[in-house]
Amino acid sequence: MAGLLRKFIEQLHMQHWIRSIRLNQLKIAWVYHTGDAFEGNSSTIQCNPLIVNSMMYVTSPQLKLIALNLLSGKQIWKFNPAPGH
Repeated sequence: MAGLLRKFIEQLHMQHWIRSIRLNQLKIAWVYHTGDAFEGNSSTIQCNPLIVNSMMYVTSPQLKLIALNLLSGKQIWKFNPAPGH
């Protein structure tokens, strides 16, 4: 029970912090390129990332699953469901 209360308090603190930020103070923290876009700039993928704890899970234009460190943008791992294609 104490863990749930602590998590709730942390979430309230984070919400207060987010509300106090002015939009013009925001800056890009990092950018990640999957490196598997199709030639001719015809690649489009519109999937929301999944964020769990400090990890962000994204998919690439060629449907690879990639895990990124949310704070640094560093790639942790990449899964290719169709190697050789």
